[in-house]
Amino acid sequence: RVKKIYSGISEKVSRPNEDELENFRIQNKLPKKFILFLGKLEPRKNIPTLIKAFGRLKDASNFSDLYLVIAGAKGWLFKDIFKEAQNSSHRNRIIFKDYIEDENKKFYYSLASAFVYTSFFEGFGFPPLEAMACGTPVIVSNNSSLPEVVGNAGILADPYNAVDISNALKEILEKDSFRKTLQTRGYERVKSFNWKRCAEQTMDVILGKKL
Repeated sequence: RVKKIYSGISEKVSRPNEDELENFRIQNKLPKKFILFLGKLEPRKNIPTLIKAFGRLKDASNFSDLYLVIAGAKGWLFKDIFKEAQNSSHRNRIIFKDYIEDENKKFYYSLASAFVYTSFFEGFGFPPLEAMACGTPVIVSNNSSLPEVVGNAGILADPYNAVDISNALKEILEKDSFRKTLQTRGYERVKSFNWKRCAEQTMDVILGKKL
């Protein structure tokens, strides 16, 4: 017998007010408009493909003020990520931030125009949910756990296809109504992922209550 119980995200992950966001942006030297990746820098996270997608977007569209912020601690085989960024013709619009403390993640999520998490595989995938809790549209891979976690509140993209990721970004950045729809769906979606519900459902299983 199997009972599916979703994990939760911290209630502390929510969108700060606009004054707090602007102060944080200035203090941390973040651009006004950027795409965000937040996670460990390692091959599984597929960051070189995101860098390629960002380059295609910059080449094809009028987003001269758009940056890519890659935030996270260095993992194994991270050098290929920096090599890809250095080879990009838009390398001066790519910003690397090291490990982000938990209390600061909500600021990065909230300030981003879009959050991209196109991993090759994920066991669960907390960052997309955290981004949605902060009102940021998300793009995730169409594989492993991510489609089930995000549901219809984000865009699914082929992680092996930079064009697909680039097109998804363009749709979010250019279509305000679509962006707002994703924000609304995101806020609703994250309600299904809270630790109180997770604990209650787990206790029901342990105590043998009818499922």
